[in-house]
Amino acid sequence: MKSVLLAIVTMTGIAAGLGGCKGRPPTEPFTPRADHIPLEAYPKITAPAELAQYLAVSDTTVERGPVMKVTTPVRLISRPGEWSKVQYRYIFLNDRGLPVREQPEWTPVTLEPQQQVFLSQNSLDSDAVDWRLEIRPQR
Repeated sequence: MKSVLLAIVTMTGIAAGLGGCKGRPPTEPFTPRADHIPLEAYPKITAPAELAQYLAVSDTTVERGPVMKVTTPVRLISRPGEWSKVQYRYIFLNDRGLPVREQPEWTPVTLEPQQQVFLSQNSLDSDAVDWRLEIRPQR
């Protein structure tokens, strides 16, 4: 008798639990984006929190020659019609990790939603061996 009662209580609990699972499905599935600014990109690429959440960054290309040239593809993750004016600059570093003597100025660019833009700059000093990218809202 005890086992029959236990079975009835168990089945009732399962039925109640299954009935409680019905509800609205999520409106958006969670889909991680591979091209968001990854945490391991810090300190290579930085942006303020209010801007970083809307930026997607792909792999950076570095060309070495008489001077270093760095190019980083960036997209604005927003709805159509929501664009953003930003400024960026690359900071070039020497072999000791210190900024080289001359640095490029801030470069303004308008980011359109979902359109990839290639942020690019050359070092102004032949001693550059490493780089950092800073992106901020346009001032």
